[in-house]
Amino acid sequence: MTLETLINKFLKSCRRKDASANTLRSYRSRLNQLLEHFGTDHEYSSIDREEFLDYLHTVNHWPADHKTKPGEEKSGSTQRLNIIVLQLLQDYAEDFHQLPQVLKKQDLEKPAVGQRERIATDAEVAEILNLANPGWIRLYQALRFTGARPGELISALIEKIDPAGPPFTNAVIVVEKHKTARKTGKPRKIPIGSHVAGIIAESVGDRQRGPIFLDDKGNPWNVPRASRIFRKIRQQLQLPTEIVFYCTRHEFGSKVAATGGINTAKELLGHTDIKTTQRYIHLSQQQLRQGQEAAFLKQHSDVSNPTNPG
Repeated sequence: MTLETLINKFLKSCRRKDASANTLRSYRSRLNQLLEHFGTDHEYSSIDREEFLDYLHTVNHWPADHKTKPGEEKSGSTQRLNIIVLQLLQDYAEDFHQLPQVLKKQDLEKPAVGQRERIATDAEVAEILNLANPGWIRLYQALRFTGARPGELISALIEKIDPAGPPFTNAVIVVEKHKTARKTGKPRKIPIGSHVAGIIAESVGDRQRGPIFLDDKGNPWNVPRASRIFRKIRQQLQLPTEIVFYCTRHEFGSKVAATGGINTAKELLGHTDIKTTQRYIHLSQQQLRQGQEAAFLKQHSDVSNPTNPG
């Protein structure tokens, strides 16, 4: 079986399992690297272990002629995704086509993912908003104020707002297909606060159905396009590359954890494991000092005013 045929069958299998459009897009992008490396007509079963390891080394490093990072390792998260997709393809080839696994467990060890994201400061956010178009701003601000995954808000539908209709305050956005749907068996419910309600009302207008967020031409968004706009603005402003589109989620999680605690952040971010939430929390030294002071004041208050047992 050629590599291209196997990849197409694998992606079809993922669609049968209701993989999201974003997941499929990510898989296809990474598997295209595999096709470019070996060629579309290359027989999958003819690729040996050493060739696969050479491929992983190639895609997990920047090319020698890269402008800023020649020959350097790519980020841990990028390497992990490349390894995961190759592992999934290998598992599929064995399960459905009885093709033996070539890579061993030690070959597929995933690197630790460092905390490389940085939250944009208020001043940086203001600069970003100043360069963006209204349709993108509405989406970006809604992500900052809800902590939703970009794919969740981009796929969110007007008819899935409960209760329906303006002013939308105290309503929720119901997302049926989301990252943790298989684990929870439940839809994701994104609360709409007062700040978000105004953004949604402006975005929806008098429409009754369809995506909540559209671009300025009335077209639906997708995650890659919205993210490309962010990168273009970041480049224009010469902001650090550690500030990425997805950092709206980190910004929200950090602010919620600082005011309402990590358990509240976990629920609002839609995590099933609090260990995941911990990776989203970036507290500044000022916030840590405030937490320290608050704990001392509470302790002092408890000592000064002990509960009367009688």
